[in-house]
Amino acid sequence: MMGVNTKVLNPATQDHSFGTVPVLTLARKNQSPIITLAAPINLKEGKHFGPNAGFGVQHIWAEHNVEIVAAGFAGVADVPAYVQRILNMPTLLYFEDRPGPKTRVNAVRIVTGTVILEYVQTKVGNILTPYWSVVTAYSDTRTKGVVVGSM
Repeated sequence: MMGVNTKVLNPATQDHSFGTVPVLTLARKNQSPIITLAAPINLKEGKHFGPNAGFGVQHIWAEHNVEIVAAGFAGVADVPAYVQRILNMPTLLYFEDRPGPKTRVNAVRIVTGTVILEYVQTKVGNILTPYWSVVTAYSDTRTKGVVVGSM
């Protein structure tokens, strides 16, 4: 059985990357901007904790299975293909300055849907390694925030 933090393969490339987010400068009200490094996007097996709470494949399926099936995908095993379809180029990145400790952007492809990405930095030895983790994905393409980049 896979753990919640197990990275899932991108079905289009057979590796763990679902794309790369470029360097971003995220302006915040009355605070210094957040500057993120260019980093890959990873989708994890994840966990669904309840309504609007969780991350990764399990959370996406629990919250959005009806729309995923309506988009032509058969089951939870197809969630990576659903995410990959949304993150295909071109995808605009939006930043909504919300309070809280997590840095998130919305990757919106107007034709197919939205993927919420969270910036994560892990430390291996003395080296900080950043990546963007897929929190959720859904068919709604309404945008929130300001455009901060594209991928």
